[in-house]
Amino acid sequence: YGSGIQQALAGHENSFLVVAYDSEGNLRLTSGDSVKVIALGNNEAARLMKFDIHDMKLGMYQVSYIAPIMETKIELIITINNHYLGDKNYTVNIIPEFQPLECPNDCSE
Repeated sequence: YGSGIQQALAGHENSFLVVAYDSEGNLRLTSGDSVKVIALGNNEAARLMKFDIHDMKLGMYQVSYIAPIMETKIELIITINNHYLGDKNYTVNIIPEFQPLECPNDCSE
């Protein structure tokens, strides 16, 4: 859950929430699950991505990361206790950080 699983602002911290369910589809009311997030790609940006996973208890985990500046998309794989979350990889669209244009003349007017 959260915008960081669909889009991210380049160079800034982004986040999303992972919610764990048991084999019967009920929300897990425990903590301590093994949650892993991996960025796919053969480029350096994917290899260098780090994900901070915070156990919020009651089966909820907040995932935070800094989106790479030089990419437009990243593919994520998410696992909980070595089981894939969902039936596909997650594509995150990266929004370039706004860069104000330099004023060619005196901009104080």
